[in-house]
Amino acid sequence: MPKHRISLALQGGGAREVAVDLIWPDRPDDPLFSVVRWLLRDYPYLRLTASVPTAPAPVVVTPAEDQPRLADRYTGAEFVLLHRWRPETLEGFNAHLRWVLYREARTPPETLRVLLWVDRTREQN
Repeated sequence: MPKHRISLALQGGGAREVAVDLIWPDRPDDPLFSVVRWLLRDYPYLRLTASVPTAPAPVVVTPAEDQPRLADRYTGAEFVLLHRWRPETLEGFNAHLRWVLYREARTPPETLRVLLWVDRTREQN
């Protein structure tokens, strides 16, 4: 990737011009993968992979449960992308009745997170 494209993206002028690696292990029925893939659909330099490539992009996205072996120059931050609640989490008759009558549930929603890794050694001029 040309150096000017990285600088432009890091300055906010062409954010979608930065290369992004989406490192996602093969997990059938993973609801978060389709959400992340949709959010990154307009990134022309998106690379999908199941493991860390030999030369990772300046921006890497991984599931929060996975801690990829990236170089020390990468810094990661966790982000919540999806809250979901499923009726299967209701326990007991009273919980089901409360849901049917009031559409209330006392069980917390499931939180699905990703890690966003950024190479902090890239040029920022």
